[in-house]
Amino acid sequence: MMRAFSLFSLIVFLVIPKADAQITIQQMHKIADNGGRCAWSPAGDDRIAFDRKNPRDGYYDLWVMNADGSNPICLTDPSPAGFPLRHAGNPSWHPSGKYILVNAEKQANPAVGKRAIEPYCEPGIGRNNDLWLIAADGSRAWLLWENPTPKSIFAPQPALYNARFNHDGTQIAWTHSPKGSRGTWGDYEIRVADFSLEPTPHINRKSVKTYRPAPAGNFHEVHGWSPDDRTLDVSGNWRGQPEYDQDIGVLDLSTGDIVNLTPTPVHTWTEAVHSRPGGKSRIYMSSEEYTLQYDKDKWWEWLKTDYWVIRPDGTGRRRLTYFNDPAHAEYTGDIVNVAQFSWNPDGAKFCGVLNRTRPGQRGALEIWVFELAGREK
Repeated sequence: MMRAFSLFSLIVFLVIPKADAQITIQQMHKIADNGGRCAWSPAGDDRIAFDRKNPRDGYYDLWVMNADGSNPICLTDPSPAGFPLRHAGNPSWHPSGKYILVNAEKQANPAVGKRAIEPYCEPGIGRNNDLWLIAADGSRAWLLWENPTPKSIFAPQPALYNARFNHDGTQIAWTHSPKGSRGTWGDYEIRVADFSLEPTPHINRKSVKTYRPAPAGNFHEVHGWSPDDRTLDVSGNWRGQPEYDQDIGVLDLSTGDIVNLTPTPVHTWTEAVHSRPGGKSRIYMSSEEYTLQYDKDKWWEWLKTDYWVIRPDGTGRRRLTYFNDPAHAEYTGDIVNVAQFSWNPDGAKFCGVLNRTRPGQRGALEIWVFELAGREK
């Protein structure tokens, strides 16, 4: 049967009934294959940073391309002086557009070369990773935060990932796992610290604050800053539920309190939440309307998610994409998990990562650009 959708070049136009928030995705198109976590430059120069697995050595590198997918340039192969030659990625731009935050695997650590363990050092998990700043032209790199190196694979493996600049570049928030092993994925907390470019780029270690809201959960993950930088968009298992069933929420940096935006429906994986620039809504990924399979470890083989929109108070929850719905044009029969995404400066577009799994094959990462229409109430 002929499909009305192409994976490669067709721009998909969606017609979605307008609800209260009135935001719709007007069009979307793929701009890159083999592209992981992405970040849109806030400097107005229409550049996107992303990570990509190198087929030569199997490690993720940091790349920059134009927002239409053209002129991709690798910044870490060859790498700046002193920068490790292993996994690197999960970028966040400094507001000037001159620097990019990444987490990078230590050059020497117990997981190196061990196929069963080193995948946990990839940019989206961050075991045995440190926090680095790289010049946007790839010329220099600075080590901002160094985790201790485990003595063996049997020792706790510290982790950090999802480092994000606030809007004026004076603070960094990131997801951190110091050493714990609670739950299925480990013990994760949120850290926030002051940052300065002078005299050389550095984190003020005395300023570091740690947030472990709702102690019933072991997993706390940061995704981005609110427009006023007073709160963080976060996800976690604050109800004490399995990590697969995590919720999205808002962390108040002054009080440490969490507002849970998706306590229901339960048995729903919600994550990757970001406030729209200057807007009155948040977009996030959700498995709502699909079944979670708690008994299967390889979630990428079964997890189906789409992008959803929600108001700041948790009302008006509404689905935006339909990659896994046979009744819609973007459906191809593949299992699609939408993941981390990043807004362009004016909030009219965002770039997002799709993990596409075809029956009987390994998953493939793609980067798409989504253009929005409609107004928010």
